[in-house]
Amino acid sequence: MAAAFNIVRQSLFAGSPKYTENDLPDLKGKVIAITGSNTGVGKEIAKMVYSKNAKVYMFARTTTKNEKARDEIKAAFPESHGELICIQLDLADLDSVQAAAAEFMSKEDKLHVLFNNAGVGFPEYGSKTKQGYELQLGTNCLGSFALTQKLTPVLVKTAKTSPPGDVRVVWASSTAAFWTSTKKYIERVKGIEKQSLFQQYAISKLGNYYHATEYAARHKDDGIISVPLNPGNLDSELWRTQGKFLTWILRKTVFYPSHYGGYVNIFAGFSPDVTLENSGRFISPWGRLWHALPAMVKGSKTEAEGGTGHAKRFWEWTEEQVEDKRDATHWDDTVVHGSEEKVEEESDVLQDGDAEGEEDEKDEDQHQDDGKGKEFTLRGLHAGAARGDSIVASSAAFRRCYTISRRSTFQCQFIYSAWGLGCISRTLNAVPRTNGRLELYADP
Repeated sequence: MAAAFNIVRQSLFAGSPKYTENDLPDLKGKVIAITGSNTGVGKEIAKMVYSKNAKVYMFARTTTKNEKARDEIKAAFPESHGELICIQLDLADLDSVQAAAAEFMSKEDKLHVLFNNAGVGFPEYGSKTKQGYELQLGTNCLGSFALTQKLTPVLVKTAKTSPPGDVRVVWASSTAAFWTSTKKYIERVKGIEKQSLFQQYAISKLGNYYHATEYAARHKDDGIISVPLNPGNLDSELWRTQGKFLTWILRKTVFYPSHYGGYVNIFAGFSPDVTLENSGRFISPWGRLWHALPAMVKGSKTEAEGGTGHAKRFWEWTEEQVEDKRDATHWDDTVVHGSEEKVEEESDVLQDGDAEGEEDEKDEDQHQDDGKGKEFTLRGLHAGAARGDSIVASSAAFRRCYTISRRSTFQCQFIYSAWGLGCISRTLNAVPRTNGRLELYADP
């Protein structure tokens, strides 16, 4: 009932905008970054801040469309003394995220506001990112998180020489976050491919909320504000996959023009009502501090604070996924072709391929007693081959090594690349009991 009331209130009774472009101060000297800037809400944000003389970095997937949007904005505001710089960014590809962040940092040493606006909703069921994640989770959460983490050093540096609360990160969430359960959230994230298309979207939007609140907690002492928001029911590119008829119905009934979503964002990014003291608060249409559901708020707090710790665990899980961002659809040739892998500790060598059965049982029995306290490293994943059977082979290798750990007290060190960690997670879930200890190390 609370969720339904919240959604109806935000969607149908939002009132008039509290903060518009007319309320913005002169932004000369301010550096603003916007994802999804070539259309919809992102383009509206770019218009508003450029009209106030800001230096705007426009991140978008399609360069030609982004440059067209840039030229249209320039033509609309010929009196502006701001700048518009286009950077190619595909949030569904972590390699692209790293390249975009590197390009930004090669050009800029300041960043006052980052608008994590871009996202995807309701694609074809089963769609994946380049690294193999469910598309909505991978784009909306992992891509935005990875970009924010890469740009955080610049945000922290800027905050040191700016008034408190001047530097902000704004995350596009949604009322869809109110329509999914917070119970066992991280388990539902890991099993997201089994969820319905709407639940996949809702889980990703709850993830945006958790990233925003956790970022607020971690960077409050740095003087950075972080807030999640509901941009509202908008006529935007988010609905491009829903067909012309449904989109027409929505436009005639519940959709607002995209610039209303721009109002919510500039309220979050610049309004003096948003402070370090209320950093992490949910922002509702059309620019109001709002309350998320009690279960969501509880999830944003750690267990030590009386919460459920969902935000912290999701943050840590996301960090593990993006820590080594190399294209994880590629694996070592030796794994792909089933060649033997080596698990070594000084002079001890275990021969390991992707075979299972009797040979595995022999090795397990052989090392059950003499493996205590030893450290082993399973090597084999790196950029190089093709996705497909390689994942199965790699999974078998992890399962083999983990089975050894289950039967003894080995401390296994897995050197992995990016999406390989997800492969580990699924394998470990199949073997729930262990006396061993696992540590995951990124391949340098």
